[in-house]
Amino acid sequence: GSQAYEQYRGETINVKEGDLFYRDGNTILSSIVSGPSTAGRLRTDTTAVLITVYGVAGVTQEEVRHHLDEIWNLIQLFSADGILEALVVETV
Repeated sequence: GSQAYEQYRGETINVKEGDLFYRDGNTILSSIVSGPSTAGRLRTDTTAVLITVYGVAGVTQEEVRHHLDEIWNLIQLFSADGILEALVVETV
């Protein structure tokens, strides 16, 4: 399949060589280097969300976990009935 996608600003780009990206089976949702696609935007009919956070050397797992907890708290402000299925912090 194609490794090109439309970014939020409307520009169609190709995933850079060696970049990692997320795909939903139909389209690219986001790449690490170039960021999210328009297909990954939240809409009023959105029913599932994947949030990714990348830490750099020196950022602890606890700091990343705290950041994800803060994001979840903000999500609950506008989606109180949301369900958190998993919160995973991994190191590579």
